[in-house]
Amino acid sequence: MKKNLITIFLSFAGIIFLLNSNFTTNLRKKYDKFLGNEYKKAAYIFTDDINDNKEPDQPEMAAFQNHYMIIDPKTKKVPESTLLKSYDYTKRLKSSA
Repeated sequence: MKKNLITIFLSFAGIIFLLNSNFTTNLRKKYDKFLGNEYKKAAYIFTDDINDNKEPDQPEMAAFQNHYMIIDPKTKKVPESTLLKSYDYTKRLKSSA
């Protein structure tokens, strides 16, 4: 009887693990696809007049890269309330130093 319960428990645990890992993989793939599409929309930023390299080495790329680094993967938006709290906290630290 104990062996049956252990087998059933391990089976359910394995199924849940597999489903969860597949679900998170799908979320990551969707987010990667979203980012790829967003980068394609802004392809004009990647062009360089001198040698037409598509490398993000211009100063304006810092804002572009920072924007996509702070996007929330779930909402696909910049969390403005969190950024405002962080900004206020940074200002308080600077003023107290």
